[in-house]
Amino acid sequence: TKDESNGQFHDRDTLEEVLTRSDPLRRYGVGVLYSGGTPTGGLAAEGDDSAVIPGLAENEGNPEEPPTEVRGPRRQDQPDSDDFDLSDANRRKPSAMAISFKVRVADGAALKIRVTGAYYDPIKITAPDTPPLNWWVRRPFVLDAVASADVLKKERKGSPLTTTAVVLEPKIEPRIKPSVSIFSRAVPGEADADLRLVTLAVVNDALGTGSGSAFFQVAFSATAAQGLRIEPYPDVEQPDSDDEEESIALLYRHRRTFAIGHGCAATWEDSTGEDGIPTVPVVKADALPAYEVTSVSMEELANSTAAGDAQVEKVLELYAQWINNRKASIDDLPARYQTAARKHVKKCTEALERMQEGWRLVQTDPLAARAFQLANFAMLYQQIRSRLEPRDLVKDKQGVYRPDGAHPAATPDPKGGRWRAFQIAFILASLPELVDPTHPKRTLVDLIFFPTGGGKTEAYLGASAISLLARRLRNPDDAGTDTLMRYTLRLLTAQQFLRASSLICVLEDVRSGMEDELGTAPFGIGVWLGGDSTPNRWAAAERALGELRRDSRASNRFLLLKCPWCGTRMGPVSKPRGQDTPGYVWSGGRFLFRCQDELCRYSGREGLPVHVVDEDIYESRP
Repeated sequence: TKDESNGQFHDRDTLEEVLTRSDPLRRYGVGVLYSGGTPTGGLAAEGDDSAVIPGLAENEGNPEEPPTEVRGPRRQDQPDSDDFDLSDANRRKPSAMAISFKVRVADGAALKIRVTGAYYDPIKITAPDTPPLNWWVRRPFVLDAVASADVLKKERKGSPLTTTAVVLEPKIEPRIKPSVSIFSRAVPGEADADLRLVTLAVVNDALGTGSGSAFFQVAFSATAAQGLRIEPYPDVEQPDSDDEEESIALLYRHRRTFAIGHGCAATWEDSTGEDGIPTVPVVKADALPAYEVTSVSMEELANSTAAGDAQVEKVLELYAQWINNRKASIDDLPARYQTAARKHVKKCTEALERMQEGWRLVQTDPLAARAFQLANFAMLYQQIRSRLEPRDLVKDKQGVYRPDGAHPAATPDPKGGRWRAFQIAFILASLPELVDPTHPKRTLVDLIFFPTGGGKTEAYLGASAISLLARRLRNPDDAGTDTLMRYTLRLLTAQQFLRASSLICVLEDVRSGMEDELGTAPFGIGVWLGGDSTPNRWAAAERALGELRRDSRASNRFLLLKCPWCGTRMGPVSKPRGQDTPGYVWSGGRFLFRCQDELCRYSGREGLPVHVVDEDIYESRP
């Protein structure tokens, strides 16, 4: 039936998934190899001494051009981690993925390769009362190949490897499969002819375009066999290291690198070694590596449970143990590391003392405990509400926009709502200065140095929530701007503004239910970007709103595109002439956001506590 066609399906014979609502290229964005690669994956041909600037994915002058090339001899005093042209792995739509690693090749040794992945076959489906449907059924494959010692010792030559499909019932022989190539060269600076740098590439050189010619969930491994050894990837010692480089060398002296990824991550198992040279049995290409880390439940801390206390104390205990272990090992370190090691232990001990001070305050100071408890509640529900799926707007018979679908229930997810270890550590270390304006370390600046997507925003939003709440708990009438967030890019500012708005909406909902503790002045958030991005004055806001309604090409200077409380969409909706702007309201000479969902907490006359007009910010001081 029509309703049944919207359900989940799998192949009856193979039990593989069937995509019914979108094609594979829309469903998956990681681990995909698009068609159109060269059989070598862009590996340099024999005699070609070109190099690619590491990390430069595309020509900056023209995105459609291949990566910038540098002609001339490579330096032989450092390993060529990314020197070889793997442009097929660096394209916007990559058709190759590869890993490079160092091997010691004995006579008769071999490298066993296994490639896994899938492609999708289109199937036509008919159902009553619906047009023909295009579905996609998953077809997995497993390919094996072997590189012999002779192949591994071929100098600067890309060698295609013959692959054999591993077919187990009820699976079927693959219709298409990627090619596998290996490229070997001597290790720069090494005289031992048995040592080789190897790049192993998996390439989609299938004909055709689109989902039917792409490979998905691609991964591969290379396993040492018959006396082959996979040794650490060569490092380069800098003769004149500064303090930071010495510090990094100390931290990572036992973290040896065994492979480098091109268009993917490289992973390996724990190393072993009997002759002082560590080795690993296998290296792997992984499109999306994952690691499990210690975490602390926001919900447990919001409810002040013994389980939440135990989780925090476990983090502090493990960190203290780690510091003590590092301190005890300093005298056993080489002399070059000892000065840096003592500096590390001193700074780590200071950080631990700040965390312990914050945790003692939570346990003993009523104001700190209350601010910490409410901040955890606010962060838990901020996380839930900021992740609600957007709900589209549809016009009813009266011409009023209503959300499509039921009002969402904001219920905690057992797998969500957790602080990572560094986040709770940062919050505890900052807490004493946040709740006590006279604290001697109030002027200390903390830097969260973490990669994109690591959770920096969640950490400083948690600290911001404590600061906002502690200020009101000290004096419910002490309203005004408390936290400033500044970004170097306007786009980034707008993105973070939308995320922080959910936290402010939760805090305002909390405040409205406990005015005796948190006062009558609402919590709010404003964004101040300058006249090119948001209106400076009320008159400019009125003009910008009028232009937005008249001209579908006009820029939206009001930023907010969904309700940060319930996920209902707001903003421009196209129509034959101009566009509607549901949720954007001009009332009483002022602009405000008002959710279209009548069940939303912020659908009333006051609207959302979000301010985008400069004059509004100066008046309300959010």
